[in-house]
Amino acid sequence: LAQNTATSLRILRELAADADPRVRSAVARHKKVSVDILAALSRDADPAVRVTVAQSSAKADLIFLSHDPAPEVRYEVGRFCRDPETLVRLSRDPEAHVRLGVARSWYLPASVAATLLASLAVDADPEVRVAVARHAQTPLETLAVLTHDADPAVRRTLAVYGRLDAVLLQTLARDADGAVRLAIVNRWKLPEAILVTLLADPDPNIRRRVAEKTSHVDALDLLGGDTDRDVRLVVARNPHTPGDVLTALSTDADPAVRLAVAEHPHASRMALKTLGHDDTATIRQAVASHAETPGAIFMDLQDDPALAVRLALADNARASHVVLEHLSHDADPTVRTTAVQRLAQSGLAATVG
Repeated sequence: LAQNTATSLRILRELAADADPRVRSAVARHKKVSVDILAALSRDADPAVRVTVAQSSAKADLIFLSHDPAPEVRYEVGRFCRDPETLVRLSRDPEAHVRLGVARSWYLPASVAATLLASLAVDADPEVRVAVARHAQTPLETLAVLTHDADPAVRRTLAVYGRLDAVLLQTLARDADGAVRLAIVNRWKLPEAILVTLLADPDPNIRRRVAEKTSHVDALDLLGGDTDRDVRLVVARNPHTPGDVLTALSTDADPAVRLAVAEHPHASRMALKTLGHDDTATIRQAVASHAETPGAIFMDLQDDPALAVRLALADNARASHVVLEHLSHDADPTVRTTAVQRLAQSGLAATVG
């Protein structure tokens, strides 16, 4: 009955005195509950019921509940109360959990929000300071204080959620804690200057993220010579990487990096020429498929020992009729068929014999 939206106010009044605290809590949540019933439930012997009263209704007397002996009740008041004087008092509560409720409130009145959050930003409890770092109303000058917080968890939260300007982003990009710097580089949009700051970061995970995000030619050039293979791989896949950097990476010791260069749409002809003679068949296959591969490399690849390379060559729209003619006599029937079909599409016929 206490959960039934059709239950009358008379029945709710009876249920508010039920022996089961779960029933009394359900009454507190009911949309028809009256002010007098909530007032009675605000004095309930069970703190869980009083917590529900504080959470559930705008009709509740939160100022009365702000003096509740149970910290968990005062915590909920801190989260939902909009009375400035009550919030200021709760922000000085001896219980850290109560102060945390204020720091987590999304209903702070504009008249006291900045002052309250500035005060809580230097709270002794790091969980309170973390909540301030996440808060949408925390002013920039308070965020600046938190960038120097002694607890890295506070600074990490700030790096992830804080509404930071370029100066504060730079401060956290130089933080001693690697997780803080990683959180900064993982932000959705970053000024290029922040990425440049992180170019030489000792953490390769951070340099990889810089390599993914940057479009700065000098940055990509520097990262293309990184000692970490995964950083170079990301550079080889970055759509902004210039041709000369890709050319340098075409001789990389790691085949995954060379393959990424061979598959890059802006790979230079010099890089493709080098990779056309690579020892790895999948790399030569990528060169055979590439739209910018020089014709001379096609001639070299037409007798490649790897079937996949010759088939990719036969499928390449830039393969000349001379190459296709050669492939139409390939030992593999699939290559021959593909080449003959390509010649037919071009209005040419393969020679017989």
